[in-house]
Amino acid sequence: MRIKFLVPAKKPGQKRSEEVRLSILAWLIFVGGFCDHTYAEKFLSREVQITVSEVFVPETKKSSGESYVIVNGMFPNSCYTWKGAEVTHKTPKEHEIKVFANVVQMICLMVLVPFSHEVVIGKLESGDHVLRFLNGDGTYFEKYLVIK
Repeated sequence: MRIKFLVPAKKPGQKRSEEVRLSILAWLIFVGGFCDHTYAEKFLSREVQITVSEVFVPETKKSSGESYVIVNGMFPNSCYTWKGAEVTHKTPKEHEIKVFANVVQMICLMVLVPFSHEVVIGKLESGDHVLRFLNGDGTYFEKYLVIK
């Protein structure tokens, strides 16, 4: 049985420098595409809800401005980056906060990466407010904010 190749056989004394250059160029473009982080973030990332381990809430706040809290936690590895927080106002005095991260599916350092970010709750009316922080595993914890 004879195998036919699509590339014509090399004649004695003939150089295939053009073919070699094109194959090297194609290889560099292929490998370079995986090294570009914007490519990876665009096509290989997904959004996940993350767990918050600690929250700083001011003791009291005046109702004149925006209310905020500082959330702290640990990303499981170096592929996680901060995405943001989603604040849902269930009632005028009860608020749910979910925190999200982008996960890029690449080679990652398997170390815990700390994060600390400000989350704006919004302008709140006077009184005692319940802030419920929802984690990705279905658990939650509550903090209390007093607006004067």
